[in-house]
Amino acid sequence: MRPLLLALVACTSLGACSSGNRTDAAESNTLRIDYGGDEYLLGPASDDNPKFLVFLPMARWDNSCRTGEHTGLAERWEYTPDRLHWTFYLRRDLRWHDGVPVTARDIEFTINLWKHPDVLWYGAGPVESIEVIDDYTMRIDYSQPGTLENLDWGVYYPKHLLEDLDPKEFFEWEFWTRPVGNGPYRYVRHDRETHIEFESNPDYYEGKPPIERLMIALADVPGMVRLLAGEVDLSVADPNDVTRFAGNPDFNVYYGGWGTPIRLIWNVRHELFRDKEIRQALTMAIDRRELARVLGHPDEELISDGVYSSCQFQQRDLPPAWPHDPERARSVLEAEGWHDADGDGILDRDGKAFQFNTIVDPRWQRAAVFAQNQLRRIGVRMEVQVMDAGVVVEQFRAGNFEAAIPRGPNLDAAIGRTGSPTGYSNVRVQELWDQVQGEIDREARDRMYGELSEFYYDELPGTFLHPRLSAMVARRRVRGLESSPIEFPLVDRLWIERER
Repeated sequence: MRPLLLALVACTSLGACSSGNRTDAAESNTLRIDYGGDEYLLGPASDDNPKFLVFLPMARWDNSCRTGEHTGLAERWEYTPDRLHWTFYLRRDLRWHDGVPVTARDIEFTINLWKHPDVLWYGAGPVESIEVIDDYTMRIDYSQPGTLENLDWGVYYPKHLLEDLDPKEFFEWEFWTRPVGNGPYRYVRHDRETHIEFESNPDYYEGKPPIERLMIALADVPGMVRLLAGEVDLSVADPNDVTRFAGNPDFNVYYGGWGTPIRLIWNVRHELFRDKEIRQALTMAIDRRELARVLGHPDEELISDGVYSSCQFQQRDLPPAWPHDPERARSVLEAEGWHDADGDGILDRDGKAFQFNTIVDPRWQRAAVFAQNQLRRIGVRMEVQVMDAGVVVEQFRAGNFEAAIPRGPNLDAAIGRTGSPTGYSNVRVQELWDQVQGEIDREARDRMYGELSEFYYDELPGTFLHPRLSAMVARRRVRGLESSPIEFPLVDRLWIERER
C-alpha cells in the first residue's frame, strides 16, 4: 500500500510530535494543510480564514451567494426596513471548548472590546451599539445599513476568559496562540515555527467533524514542495504553480475565485485612450482564451468584459466579452486614422507612433507580456514596466500612468467613481456601485451588476485579462472539496477516503 503521509517522523517539518504513539487509524484520519502564517494565525492580527476552525461568526454559508442553510452563532435574525436595527437570536446549544455556554454577553463583550479606544479594531465596522435582551437575544444598531457581509466575517470571543486582560495588549494576548473557541475544531498545541494542531470538537452543535485531527503547517509562502514530498495533504497555491499536478493521478486540483478580475486599465485622460472605439479595438486584439492556456488556467475559464459579483462568478453567470478579432481591431484603428506610414510595423497618426507604457505588478507580468505580444501584431507598441506592487498601486491611485495592471481589491468600483485615477467617470455607474455594496436582495444585486456591465462592456475603462483565480491542490483521498471555498476549505465538511 502506498503510504498516505509521512508519519510523524516528518515532525522535522511539521513541528514537535505529540506525546504517545498514534495508531494507524488516527494517522489515516489526519489532515495536514500547508498554509501561510505564524502562531498568531487564529487571532485578530492575522484575521484569516483558519480562525473559523476555532471560532464561529454570527452566520456562515457554504457559498458566496449566501443562500441555503447557514452555520454560526445566530439561529435567525430580523432587521428593520432601513437595515439599521437588527435583532439576533442565538443558538442555545453552543458551548465554548471549556464547556461554558456561549451567550449574548460574549457577543456584547467582543463588540465593545473592538470599539475600545485602545483597540479600535475594524471588525466593529458600522456598529453603533449593542443591547443584550436576554442570554440568547440581542439587538445591534448600525450607523449605516447592515449587510449579510457583516454577519459572516467577524468572530466572537469568550468573555469569561478575556474580560480581565489589558486591551492595550489586545493583538499580543497569549490567548490567540492557545485559543478557546466554540467552533468545529479545538486547539491542541503548536510549535511557533512549524505547525498548529487541532482535534475535532465532540461537542460541536452540528456533530463531531469527520476528520479527527488537523495540522496546519505554517509557512511564509505556501509551496508545492511539501505536498510532493508527502508531508502535507493539501495546499492553497497560486494557479500558475499547479499545472504540474493537473495530470497527476495522486492529486486533484480545484480552482476558485472572486469578483474583481485582473484588468489592463486604460487612463482615459491619455490621448490614445480617450475614444472608447480605440479601447474596444485593443481589447479585440488580445486573445484572452489563449492567455488562459498560457497561464495554465482551466479550459472552462470564463471571460467577461462586464463586472460581476462573487456569487455570479461561482454560478458561472457572467456578462459577455468582446470577441478576439484582430482584423476588426485593425479596421477600427484604420478608421480612426492609424496607419503604418513608414513601414516600421507600428501604427502612427500625425507623425506620432501608437505606443504607450504599462506599469505592471510583478504577479501579472506574464499576462502583461502576452498582451504586449498580441498588440504588437496589430501594430501597437506597449512597453511593459514591472514595478514593486506597492509602487504600482501608488502610481495608479495618483493617476500617474498611461496604462496599468495593478493588484488590489475593488478596482472595478474605483474605476467608475468621480475622481477616479483612470479619468473615467460616470454618475450612474457611481450610483450603482454605492447601491450594490449594501444591497441584501440577490436579485436586486444581479440587476445592478447587469446595468453596470452594460457600461463596462461598452465603454471599457479596463480590458479583462483573466479572473482573479485561486487554486488548491489536494491528495485524492481528501474528499468534499468540490463545494468548499478555495481560499481555505471548510474542514468540518471534509472526510478522508480510506485506502484499500
